Amino acid sequence: MGHNIQAIITSTATADLICHRYPMLPRRNTAVGFAIIPVNSDFYDVVIHSSRSEPFEDFLWLTSDFQDFLRDLSHLGDLAYVETEYFGGVGGQGGVVYSGGEVRMAPEWGESDVINRALKHVGVRAGIMRDRFSILGLEQVRSNDDIDPCES
Repeated sequence: MGHNIQAIITSTATADLICHRYPMLPRRNTAVGFAIIPVNSDFYDVVIHSSRSEPFEDFLWLTSDFQDFLRDLSHLGDLAYVETEYFGGVGGQGGVVYSGGEVRMAPEWGESDVINRALKHVGVRAGIMRDRFSILGLEQVRSNDDIDPCES
């Protein structure tokens, strides 16, 4: 079974502001006060408005234009951009964090724990027996198609 997501993770309050600007974007609220906003080609076409440049390292969507967008968007609130690409337990994950227009965690790609570090930067708390990835329910979001549209 695979796990392949590309998403912005932020507080529900910040996600409300983002979805107010871009009401067509899908989103999933979590039980712990955070939201998952998937990034795909439609998202890129709607919010970036430029030709797609070369992505950073192993990332699918983290281009220089998209990083500029995320940096600007982080003036609304702290946010992490995360990607996973696993199939049958093999693959990797990446993350980057922005806050107040600045990079808080530089883009990083690895086999494990990168997303948990990014989520820590945006305030997701781990549980006694659950990591931050699990607290958000990201193991249940196998692809971006599992995320519903923003509510109006």
